[in-house]
Amino acid sequence: MTKHLILSILLILTTIAVQAQQESAAELLAKANSYYEANEYEEAIALFRDVLLLDNSQEAKEKLAKSYRITKRYDQAEYWYRLTWERMQNTPENRLHFGQILQSNGKYKEAKKQFLEYAKFDPLGKKLAEGIDKIDVLKQNKSAYKVSLLPINSPDSDICALSNYNEILFCSNRKEESDFVFAAGKSAAFDIFTADMSNGTQLGEIQRIKGKINSPYNDGPLTLFEGGNKMLFTRNAYFKGRKILNSSGRTMVLQLFEAQRFEDGRWGEVKPFMHNSTDYSVAHPTISKDGQTLIFASDMPGGSGGMDLYICSKIDSVNWTAPVSLGKQINSAGNEVFPFFHEDGSLYFASDGHPGLGGLDIYVTRRVKGKWKVPKNMAIPINSSMDDFALVFNNDKGIGYFSSNREGGMGKDDIYYVNLEVESDRKVPSAVTTTINKKWTDQGGKEVVLNDRMGLNKVYFTPGGTDILPEAAQELDKVALFMQINPSVGLALNAHTDSRADDYISLEISKKRAEAAKDYIISKGIDANRLVASGFGEAQLLNHCKNGISCTEELHSVNNRIMVSLLGGESVNMDQLIFKNDLPPEFANDQTKTSEKKKKTKTKILEPVKQEDTWLEQTEDPDFLENADFSYIVYLGPYKTVDNNTFYAFAELNTPIEKEPSSKGVYIALGPYKTIAEAEKYEVYAKERGAKKTSIMVLNNGIQTEIPIRKLKKMGIQ
Repeated sequence: MTKHLILSILLILTTIAVQAQQESAAELLAKANSYYEANEYEEAIALFRDVLLLDNSQEAKEKLAKSYRITKRYDQAEYWYRLTWERMQNTPENRLHFGQILQSNGKYKEAKKQFLEYAKFDPLGKKLAEGIDKIDVLKQNKSAYKVSLLPINSPDSDICALSNYNEILFCSNRKEESDFVFAAGKSAAFDIFTADMSNGTQLGEIQRIKGKINSPYNDGPLTLFEGGNKMLFTRNAYFKGRKILNSSGRTMVLQLFEAQRFEDGRWGEVKPFMHNSTDYSVAHPTISKDGQTLIFASDMPGGSGGMDLYICSKIDSVNWTAPVSLGKQINSAGNEVFPFFHEDGSLYFASDGHPGLGGLDIYVTRRVKGKWKVPKNMAIPINSSMDDFALVFNNDKGIGYFSSNREGGMGKDDIYYVNLEVESDRKVPSAVTTTINKKWTDQGGKEVVLNDRMGLNKVYFTPGGTDILPEAAQELDKVALFMQINPSVGLALNAHTDSRADDYISLEISKKRAEAAKDYIISKGIDANRLVASGFGEAQLLNHCKNGISCTEELHSVNNRIMVSLLGGESVNMDQLIFKNDLPPEFANDQTKTSEKKKKTKTKILEPVKQEDTWLEQTEDPDFLENADFSYIVYLGPYKTVDNNTFYAFAELNTPIEKEPSSKGVYIALGPYKTIAEAEKYEVYAKERGAKKTSIMVLNNGIQTEIPIRKLKKMGIQ
């Protein structure tokens, strides 16, 4: 066979392969679009990313950006909006959405700029821009009352709690083997659950509500009336075992249904609400205590935009007056959802169209002489930069519940308990173990984890065990030392497990491990009030090893960990913290001596890399600091190859990123950064996203050096 013929065959085969690849990308894009149009965004996201492994599709990028926004994954959404912004059609709607993403991510100046551009088309933009200037006011009373996680939360979404008799009713899409799963294959449908509270504040068994309420589709949220014996609840259009599709034949909108509570505690006799429609949603009901006034959310035609709030009055046992909009004082061009009508006449609701902190915020208003007053933002700590919604209060407004997807929770959405009576003797449900608004975060809103800075190795436990082993004690001694030399700092001990045990058992084991670690550190003379122990079970896995996924012991082991993070809020100054490596060796060794005999750890302790004398001579030059201009690059890897999935996982951190080939493989470089602290922050973020090997390179006037970070820190450079 001639050389010419061989080359011709190779060319033909290459052409065929390229065509097949393009066809495959086109097929994937079509499939992704079908999920996108059906509002099944989780499945669409996975397919759009698969498309980008094969083709640099602008359409896939734009729809990926919008899918991340709709699913409230604002960090990823910001990355993709920025990546596609120059080529994205800069419609008013895109500017509004990008501004809302930036606001949720704490980028207030940039958000305001987008809102002002949007204001050229809609007065809402000016309203939102003015709200940015009021954010500091919303943060002033953040310690006015206590907000805590409820123990009924799961790794999935838990929302919309309210109390009835001796129980808490709430909605959840927690997964069980029997659960109906949507076509996207990602999320179970929401059902209505109940948690027993017959034993005072001790929360008991959690189970699905009894009776014929929960369907194969989404059920909840709900409202109760007639003394808690009747319920009006939200459900995807499904009645008497039949799906009710809209006029396009594709979508099951949300509708309202009434149910009756029987003497044995079961619910039944489900009846549809008279003003339901198949072409728009009627959802999120709240009924006045006397059962005569109903407020709900709907996207029916003629509204102000998105979902609006409507009100109607009861005529007789069956009929209600036609719904009437609450008006433009309440309804904005955004979404108004999850109303709660308190018996004193106050109306609480969530909105992303009024000035706020970002995402959905909770507002309160009341009607005076037939007119609704300007809604008041509930501010921090009830509101955050993420989605906060579904606030309900008891009769005297002393205690309540709301839902949020803010940082620090156990799942995608979580239920929080709020106590407005700070000085009262009211007790939080006794199973509550995690208090929010204590974790110290950096300017990007990320929790500051100290494991690497403390030099912590893995804190090992026996499988399923909770006892502190000698190897674990050696690591926890480092935590105790840190607290001794930083006496004003508090720490959170967050324990996590792998997914191999039952979800509930994993959660309980993690709580006990966190408490065991706390007790050990207290035994070293540390004040218990400086430590908060929390268990998260398998809610925050670091890799793909979820339930039902076969993984090696090594991969499962990654998820078994105790993470140590700062407490203390704004009183913490990260730059002033002292770590063992900052101390003279004789001091550090003296502080870690104990009377206990410990086994030698098998964990390898990394030693500083030996450097050439050149940098030692350089740094001892009197003019060295005066002429220095340091910057820092975080290197990840090396990797054999870096595909799009790996690259985008780190690119979505919204930081400068490059791929750098080398003789050892391909490195991913993040930065450069102006400070050591910023470089270390992104090194932590990268590890959280799966980077196993990381290092920080010091540059001086743009030229790489061999100067170790530790040396610069001892010279006072941060």
